[in-house]
Amino acid sequence: MVSIGSYEENSVVGGIGMRLEIDVGEANLTDPRENMWLGLYKSDNSWYWANGAPIKYTNWAPGEPGLDNYGVIGFGTDNQFHWYAVDTPNTISICETNPNV
Repeated sequence: MVSIGSYEENSVVGGIGMRLEIDVGEANLTDPRENMWLGLYKSDNSWYWANGAPIKYTNWAPGEPGLDNYGVIGFGTDNQFHWYAVDTPNTISICETNPNV
């Protein structure tokens, strides 16, 4: 799963989602329930990246994170990519790989 550590990475991941929405109709980034899971999850009221990376950057939408347990990325009304907490992540996930492997 992906972990996002900067504004630039957030923009790249959001852009991938926009391409999925446009090219294959698999994402609806304006509806947090249909957005892409980032690999961000909550346990014992703390947030974690699924790949174990430390959380160094966040970009929660206003009023987020809510009480739900999974972080997804979506396109906010301010035309920025924000994170939303949802009860169940969509089946669409963003993964990252190490190009040096």
